[in-house]
Amino acid sequence: MTLVELLDDPGVDGYRFSVEVRDDTFAPKAWVGLYYAHQVVRNPVPVHMFGKLHFSDKDPETVVALQHCCMVSPENSEPPLAGPAVIVPGFPPGKQRAERWRALSVEVNNGKVLSTFDTLELRNWDLATIAKWAKRLPELFPPLKNAGPNIIPRGGLGLYVLNCKASFRNGRVVPVR
Repeated sequence: MTLVELLDDPGVDGYRFSVEVRDDTFAPKAWVGLYYAHQVVRNPVPVHMFGKLHFSDKDPETVVALQHCCMVSPENSEPPLAGPAVIVPGFPPGKQRAERWRALSVEVNNGKVLSTFDTLELRNWDLATIAKWAKRLPELFPPLKNAGPNIIPRGGLGLYVLNCKASFRNGRVVPVR
């Protein structure tokens, strides 16, 4: 997994982060997208928490997911803990897959996370629901026992790649009210 952080803080409480993404390999179990609200909790080992909007453009259909997760640093062998997710299967793959750019957007504002894939609006998340999941993390992952992780909407923004090559273009962060 690769996380490329573009901003460590969007600089405003409400923002829309959008980018065009192309999966250049179309491999099984490959995911590409963007991440937001990234934070590192250091207790006793660094643990990365973030939300991600990602997709898999593999045959026979495209699958899109908006999900929060918790991941120990790469030096540790612990698997990531997946949190609440909205998974939307059934998008038709692009006809000319090597040239198929997908538009992803996440808007964080007023305690909600709104997301779109191409022109489709996905189900929205309430940050309170995500915060409830984060409060349970110490039960699931003992290194977080004393950390009390919180969801920080103004955390880092960046690009997410898992098991593939990808291209990104036209990334934007826009303040919203």
